[in-house]
Amino acid sequence: MNKTQLDPGIDRAIDTSQMQISDEIAIQITAMNKWYGTFHVLRDINMTVNRGE
Repeated sequence: MNKTQLDPGIDRAIDTSQMQISDEIAIQITAMNKWYGTFHVLRDINMTVNRGE
């Protein structure tokens, strides 16, 4: 079976049949903080994205 999804930004079908999610970490953020002047926008954000997500 061929799995497809529409990409809303491009408006075309994408073949997802070969896409796999692994346990390998692609992006990891730990205790991230972001300020705009005196406004604390993000406070102690943690996030992990595995390869393929």
